[in-house]
Amino acid sequence: QTFNWGLRDTGTNTLQMLPAQSVGTVSGGAVFELGLEMPATFNPTNTKLRLDCSYCYFKNIQFIQWPLEYFVTQRTVTAQPTSLVSTYTYQYDNPAPNTDATSAAAAANGILYTNKLREFRGNSMSEVVDPAGTATLTWFNQSDALKGKPYDNLVMQQSFYDSLDTINSNWVATGGTQVVATNYQIDYDNNVQSYNSAANWNVSFARAASTLTSGKMAIARVRLSGANAQGEAGLLSGSGQFFGVTLSAAGGAVLQNGATLIPAASFKLDTWYVVMFFVDDSNGFRARIWDANNPSVSGEAVVSMAGGQAWKFRERINNGTQSLGLYIEGTPYTETITNYASTLQYDTVTGNGIPDLAASGLMTYTDLQVAWNYPTSTERRNYNGGSAFVGTKQVYAYATQYGNVTSTTDYSGNNGSWTAYRATQTEYYPNATTYVVSLPARQVTFACAADCTTNRVSESLNFYDSNTAYTGQPTKGELTTQRAWVQNSDYSQVSYTYDSFGNRQTQSVYTGYGTASAAPDATTRQWTFTTYDTDGYNTYATTVANNLKQGMQTSYNYALGLPVSLTDPNGAVTSATYDGFGRIKTITAPYDSSATLQVAYYDTRIPFQIDLTQAVNGTASIRLSRFYDGAGRQIQTQTVGAVVNGTQKNVVVDDQYNSLGQLVKQTAPYAIAYNGTPAFSTQNFSNPYTSTSYDAIGRTLSVTAPNGNQTNYIYTRLTSTVTDPKQNATTTTVDVWGRTTLIHPPTGPDVSYTYDVLNRLTKATRAGYDTIIQYDALGRKLNMSDPDMGYWQYQYDAVGNLKVQTDARGCILSLGYDSLNRLQSKASTGSCGQQITLNYYYDADDPITPAYDPPRYINTQIGRRTGMSDGSGQTAWTYDLRGRLTQEAKGIIGASLFTTSWTYNSADLPVTMT
Repeated sequence: QTFNWGLRDTGTNTLQMLPAQSVGTVSGGAVFELGLEMPATFNPTNTKLRLDCSYCYFKNIQFIQWPLEYFVTQRTVTAQPTSLVSTYTYQYDNPAPNTDATSAAAAANGILYTNKLREFRGNSMSEVVDPAGTATLTWFNQSDALKGKPYDNLVMQQSFYDSLDTINSNWVATGGTQVVATNYQIDYDNNVQSYNSAANWNVSFARAASTLTSGKMAIARVRLSGANAQGEAGLLSGSGQFFGVTLSAAGGAVLQNGATLIPAASFKLDTWYVVMFFVDDSNGFRARIWDANNPSVSGEAVVSMAGGQAWKFRERINNGTQSLGLYIEGTPYTETITNYASTLQYDTVTGNGIPDLAASGLMTYTDLQVAWNYPTSTERRNYNGGSAFVGTKQVYAYATQYGNVTSTTDYSGNNGSWTAYRATQTEYYPNATTYVVSLPARQVTFACAADCTTNRVSESLNFYDSNTAYTGQPTKGELTTQRAWVQNSDYSQVSYTYDSFGNRQTQSVYTGYGTASAAPDATTRQWTFTTYDTDGYNTYATTVANNLKQGMQTSYNYALGLPVSLTDPNGAVTSATYDGFGRIKTITAPYDSSATLQVAYYDTRIPFQIDLTQAVNGTASIRLSRFYDGAGRQIQTQTVGAVVNGTQKNVVVDDQYNSLGQLVKQTAPYAIAYNGTPAFSTQNFSNPYTSTSYDAIGRTLSVTAPNGNQTNYIYTRLTSTVTDPKQNATTTTVDVWGRTTLIHPPTGPDVSYTYDVLNRLTKATRAGYDTIIQYDALGRKLNMSDPDMGYWQYQYDAVGNLKVQTDARGCILSLGYDSLNRLQSKASTGSCGQQITLNYYYDADDPITPAYDPPRYINTQIGRRTGMSDGSGQTAWTYDLRGRLTQEAKGIIGASLFTTSWTYNSADLPVTMT
């Protein structure tokens, strides 16, 4: 007998049937499980299930509607005009709807708001492989609260991938039964299931080739089934050594040396686990395992194994079934692991201490809950091809502060050993009435030398809505005062005011110091005042002026939201025009009646072309054309009309990229025939060029100059070695924070560097001689002990101006500034040999008078240093409206006046000097 089934649209009487299935004479009946996609042309209202069978009976029918999901499997980008092809491939593993395995609510068998199997939670792993074979794999949480949140992100150079949809020649099965199958309503992609009914280890499934050597890793997804089953997954060497885990309900997940990775109380049968095995002859073999649905159940260990061998993956099963759903090999580079916690805020279970959902009609659904999910730590590992890693970790803490992070502790890591380095604590004073709850009020950073709470290294205080204490609750959330700890009891301050539209109107700084609770002296205030448009937008800054009333004015094209003219305090106007896309077409600078710079866009040309024309004088200009491929990368530049050996030419530079978009070739400039209306010239790499090669994660491996000279680069986890064409090698070592800690040059002594927790250089040592630097909390150098210059000290005002410098001789240099923080004077005292006194003048200020009194009208020198005087005489400078120096007059005591003048063209290039 045969059995047919399918779908029928009764409105159009159209059938969509599966192939006929043979029933035959089977004791107890035959079981069929098949899937069928409903055609898009079918009307769901009219669609019926059709079952056809002659002389047979249907004992049980279970019909489940599945959502149909589509996934991108490949993306190919072809960039013209070079026809460079970049292909990215995508893989997905372990698709997960809300099943008993992924959903505690579904497993509870209560009444569900979202029926079982009707919510697609994505795949537990997705992968993208770039054109060079570098794969980025991301595993996701699948639980009710954390579904979709990434847990593990791994970057590797992938050499093998098998989704185990078939048993192929890459695998060898021994003993028992191995089938490709899925477990009903549990699996949603195929896996290889190895079954052994006997209590022995005679059934195995293994890679055919031993392809894993030092620096490689293997990844597998495994599952153990059977109450008394024992499973094994790991690596087998040619000499018979085994590195891996044994799985069982009684023992959990145990490494071959007896280390427990997941205890029996946390281990579950019929549950997928991800396992990673790292091969490293020098640093030990690493094993990691986690629950694919609940990664918080995990374990990790490192074991020393015999080196110099090739390994292959093998799994074995004893008295049960072990399933293999995914297998990958490659070289690991980086990994990011994010852990989470979840707190239920509302649910539908009465009497459990968690608030109930307010709507009583929802209380019957066991899967409805409101959870607060938050990351508790982020771990970043750098393997660089091995099992050992260096890295950093951030651990987050949350007090009862509306979900705000109240503490972050940074750790440095060396192969799993973590050391607390610095911690940042943040205080909030939320306003629940207006629900302004996420504004930080106080932030303190501590060095974790002894503990992470006492050694303060920085502190900032935020005051909102004109509160006089940072503990005051914000009402609107306008930041009105910021104070930063400097040293001792000194704090610097910045203050803000706002207009009625919420725009920041004034910003004030103070050269004097305040304290944590008191503002600086108001007489030390310096400010900037901003006014905004009154054309209905009230958001565009039209005038910005300082406390000397020197202002910059801006006008706008409001349709584009872009500035069309800028007028500086001297009255100099710079204007701009744009095309309909908001791209700059022209810029016109002072003194030019026509555009100083023109930009033309050729959107329909292949390749895309941009021409830039810089005016030089009334008849001459500098012209440059740039050409871009379809991916937006510059592939050619042409300098138009350059004179080469007395002949007008276009000078070309060609760029070539690989499929990852990395620059691999760049020609030296070469000449082609002059073309006044430049067009793309076919790239010509027969001309001399510089070539660059890269490793799997984009680091430069070599740079070869046109003459063949090559510079090579080698990387380890924390070092990089650069070897120049003469084979001189320089090795640079960095710490886990990316700071240079040691330089080993080709010749001469090494240089080492030490930093504080705020990344400031505190010591440099060369040949046993130390240079030591100390800072205040704002990072300003307070003193320096140098083996050559001796001991120097520095003092600053609250805005960071150096006020006093004392050198090793005891020579004291005092510096003065005007109200715009421009250096105004220098004067020395103490053991200086010869004392000095210098004065500086700005804005055409009269040096004869002690008061600041520049011309009030028709002054074109605002914002410029216009004079200085010292013991030898005086110097005066004059500028044009573009800020270009046009005259310098030097008066030396006992000598005549020396005057030098300059003129310029529209490109700001000097034309004459007299």
